[in-house]
Amino acid sequence: MENNGLNENRFYQSKLSEFEMEKQIISQQKYKNQPDQMEEQQSNFSDDGQLLENNRISKSQTQKNTHRLKMFIAFLSGATIVGVYYCFDQPVPIHDNVRDRFKEKLNVDDDQFEVYYNILYGCFSWPNIVLPFFSGFVADKIGSRKVLLFLTSCALLGSAIFYIGYQQIIFGLMITGRATIGICLGSIFSILSYFISFYFFGGYLSVIMSVLLGLANFFDSLNVSITPTIIDYASGSVAIWIAIITCSFSFISSILLASLDYFIEQDIKKNKQGDFKEIENQETKKGTSLTQLFTNIKQLPGLYWLIFSYTVLSLWSILPFFGNSTTIFSENQYNGDSDSNQKSSLAASMLWYLVLPLGPTIGYLLDKFGHRSKASIIAGLLTGSANLLVFNLDPYIPIIMMSLSFSTFMSSYWSQVSYIVKKEITASAYGLVMTGKFGGLAALTAIFGYMRSHLGTYWYSQIILSIFGFTTSILAFAIYLVDKKVNFGKLEKPKVNEDNQKQNEDEQQ
Repeated sequence: MENNGLNENRFYQSKLSEFEMEKQIISQQKYKNQPDQMEEQQSNFSDDGQLLENNRISKSQTQKNTHRLKMFIAFLSGATIVGVYYCFDQPVPIHDNVRDRFKEKLNVDDDQFEVYYNILYGCFSWPNIVLPFFSGFVADKIGSRKVLLFLTSCALLGSAIFYIGYQQIIFGLMITGRATIGICLGSIFSILSYFISFYFFGGYLSVIMSVLLGLANFFDSLNVSITPTIIDYASGSVAIWIAIITCSFSFISSILLASLDYFIEQDIKKNKQGDFKEIENQETKKGTSLTQLFTNIKQLPGLYWLIFSYTVLSLWSILPFFGNSTTIFSENQYNGDSDSNQKSSLAASMLWYLVLPLGPTIGYLLDKFGHRSKASIIAGLLTGSANLLVFNLDPYIPIIMMSLSFSTFMSSYWSQVSYIVKKEITASAYGLVMTGKFGGLAALTAIFGYMRSHLGTYWYSQIILSIFGFTTSILAFAIYLVDKKVNFGKLEKPKVNEDNQKQNEDEQQ
């Protein structure tokens, strides 16, 4: 939006110049001997010129207001996601604290306690294999606002239940709380991606997507980093209360975001105009049925399935790397150090700290200049290489390689889903990707755990992850070829060029 202001200013200035020249020619030829009529006509031209100038100023002010409103929407979207993802790995930093409180009451030893404790992740992860897909369907059916509010309320309620179970030493309540949070976490990113795609379609959508995903992973890592310190200086109860406060912040932000979206929609309906691309009617789509949804899913273009494969394989090759690398660094590069666990955790967490600035930067460059396929091919090569080199090099070298790869992934094809699927099934398309992500990660976690316990190393696991990474490079090249053939290379082009932006908006309509 902000780029259009300069061109419109030049456009109106040129029109004003043409207007003045035409005024002088007509005045000299037609009103040469009629001074009174000439003065009257000049006055009319002057009034028209003033009207045109006022219109230009009004348009410029509208664009500024639109830009500010978009930035506020982006801020509320980020605020909505950070509190929820702060709770993602809550059991990890409070593990020892919970064990000390619950082991005696459960009357179990350490090994048996681990079985109980793993349920906190099982009840959280396994439902998300299917929930994102169906939450996308519900959003397509009743609108994203209602689904968004339901998800953030689940996160807040689940955090409160988890806290009560911790305080009362009732493990069943803690499991219930985690399961309730899990309803939200697997779906909220796909819903927000669907939500903001209507506001930033054709203009820095990749940047906003990168910011959201970077914030999500950053606050997840932040919880793991600071919670042990909070427990040392305060208590486990305080640490969980902070999670409740962040979820409350997310819930309030989602209310503001949904309300703002509602008023924008009503204003568009009332005035039949606006600088926003007309956003989706959030009223219930009575004609949508589950049968029709599966019919639409079958009709998703082949290009979508290539992007789906690229996205889930990228996530499968990057996210397990974070968990494995902590142990690998501790056993290899930092082996023998008294503080090896702290050093390895710090090195691994740098991945998310680097992604936070790198993601939006790469997203801006891709939106501005294009060449997504080339960047994605390089990212896949970096991912595959980092997974193999993690055993031998200084820990920060594979971490930097992986942060560049993940930042490129966030900025490349994830945001392009809304450009290639029908608007009425956009949420389902995003949800389907998240379903593939969680399904694969759940299976890989079980497989890698089994291989680790029987083989005593993560070497074979890392080989599998590197194969996933190299495969994404092949998929990126395939996306380039298919996009060029059936989509006129639209995904490869810049997304903020003014002519291209107008074309994108017309195609989405």
